[in-house]
Amino acid sequence: MSANAFWKDGKFRAHEVLWDIEVPFALDCGGFTAMKRYGGYRWTIWDYVELATELRPLWWSAMDYCCEPEIANNPDEVTPRVRNTVYSLAKTIATVVARNRGTYRLKSRKDSIISGHRPLNEIVVSLAC
Repeated sequence: MSANAFWKDGKFRAHEVLWDIEVPFALDCGGFTAMKRYGGYRWTIWDYVELATELRPLWWSAMDYCCEPEIANNPDEVTPRVRNTVYSLAKTIATVVARNRGTYRLKSRKDSIISGHRPLNEIVVSLAC
């Protein structure tokens, strides 16, 4: 399920319908669509972590900065996008840690996919908790 589907009027909305869902689902950050359609994410990492926390999907992806040729058609764009993805993953982990300092524990798996078509080829980074 894409986070883009729930972003309306400057915040995540209408995701409450999934609170009682009995079927396991995954939450995707919707990075490709966000980059292609809107030129970037319309929400913050904090917003996205809040959505993942409320929905409690089986797994959810960290916000990545995709490197498909449709988005990064210049090889010089790929390395900064990979760096931004690594930074985003680190900030996501820090956000989850900060959010969990109380008694609440997020029990989802966080995956981040770094895809660089050039020069790095495809690298998959995964963090399970």
